[in-house]
Amino acid sequence: MEVRDFDHKLVLRADNVETHKSEYLNVDPRATFPFAYGPGGDSIVYNVRERGVDNLWRQGLDGSGRKQLTRFSSEHIQRFAFSPDGAKLAVDRGHLESDAVLLQESAGK
Repeated sequence: MEVRDFDHKLVLRADNVETHKSEYLNVDPRATFPFAYGPGGDSIVYNVRERGVDNLWRQGLDGSGRKQLTRFSSEHIQRFAFSPDGAKLAVDRGHLESDAVLLQESAGK
């Protein structure tokens, strides 16, 4: 993923190892990691976070439309993987919790 200089759009750059040419695919500007190829290698799957909730989207490498794959209502996606036949999707989700503690030195009496 990179931001294209001339229009500042988020793009996916695919480098062909045989021809040494690069192709660029416009992706959803909300796309974030993790990224992976979809089953069959003809699409890219990426995370989109909206209102603190992560969901996966798929977009064809030929520039075809985007499709939402998951419809979670809470938590973040840490990683995901497709089964070898592409029929199933495993998603590792969770959230971060943190507590803040203020320690102050007080003058003892």
